[in-house]
Amino acid sequence: MLFPIIAVYVALGVAYAAYTPTWQVPDEPAHYNYIVELATTGRLPVLDPADYPFDYLEAIKAAHFPPWMSVANIRYEAHQPPLYYALAMLPFRATAGLPLAIQVVLLRLLSVVLGALLLYVAYHVVQTVFPGDEVTALTTTALVGFIPMHLTMTAAINNDALAELLIALMLLLALRRVRGMLPPRRYVVYGGVLYGLALLTKTTAYPAIVILLLAEVGRWWIAGREGAPGRERQRTGFPFLRLLAIVAIALALSGWWFVRNAMVYGNLDFFG
Repeated sequence: MLFPIIAVYVALGVAYAAYTPTWQVPDEPAHYNYIVELATTGRLPVLDPADYPFDYLEAIKAAHFPPWMSVANIRYEAHQPPLYYALAMLPFRATAGLPLAIQVVLLRLLSVVLGALLLYVAYHVVQTVFPGDEVTALTTTALVGFIPMHLTMTAAINNDALAELLIALMLLLALRRVRGMLPPRRYVVYGGVLYGLALLTKTTAYPAIVILLLAEVGRWWIAGREGAPGRERQRTGFPFLRLLAIVAIALALSGWWFVRNAMVYGNLDFFG
């Protein structure tokens, strides 16, 4: 039943993407302009106070984004990490020359695909917590997939779906580590890569490091409670050192982004 649920989600997501009027999802024009600048100039945008034109935003929202009012000066998402926008360059370039309304729909479909992957991971998260409980796993997956506001946001041009997918993967990784299904070295490498990608996706994903920390501490505590033999106890010891290794791998992938921000915005402003 998992794939029928995902199929229904995809059908609804495509409908949301196709029938929601252009720009009628929160922050869509600002996300779109980030993609445009990255794809057309090859440079990351720089956030400027003028990128949030308050009076113009109020006017264009009141007019329901008519085609004669340009959205080109709405750029307040320019501070966002770049991973989603780099992925979105592919459908953007593939749809170059098409009418704007069609291009927007096709860009929205990238989020639908990411949302479908999120449902697949969510199912396996619940299966890890409740092995063999198919009803709970399927019900949870459907709940995640069919909440109307969540459907809206995962059928729009934004980086939310990618951030949620990466957090869900980290949660799945952490749960498998707690259950002893993942050896320490693999956990560190996978965790570091996933967290590094999260750092390049959305600032609200940054606290997900706590998930990885709690999982490693939990595995260490369980191994001690179960009276693991010396070698196993040694492997499960020093959880904070492994957490530092995860952070080191993550920063090896994403550190350039924070250095770039500090150089562009000054005053050690790592987040723009």
